[in-house]
Amino acid sequence: MTCKKGMHTKQKSTHTKKKKYAHKKDALQDIEEPNIEEIKDMSDGLKLTDKQRLFCFYYSRCLNATKAYQKAYGCTYIEAARYSYSLRKNEDVNKLIDRYGYRPKINN
Repeated sequence: MTCKKGMHTKQKSTHTKKKKYAHKKDALQDIEEPNIEEIKDMSDGLKLTDKQRLFCFYYSRCLNATKAYQKAYGCTYIEAARYSYSLRKNEDVNKLIDRYGYRPKINN
């Protein structure tokens, strides 16, 4: 049989192609580890643990309580989602977050 011009001569592949998805970049991935002494200086007069201070630092960078809790405490997403809410209710935590203000990382 002769091929007519414009007809496909190759057979199509039968394997399933992978779908492409857009991946979100973690907001805290590129943030450098803070200096604990600087964080302690910012929280003078507040009764906070070192991990609570770290949470405030990370929260001020991404404004996501779950991710900030996960980064500060090194726990699973489910645990962070459960406990970050109660930590945000703490008055001293809120005062320290207000002192930090929102400071996103600027990419150059």
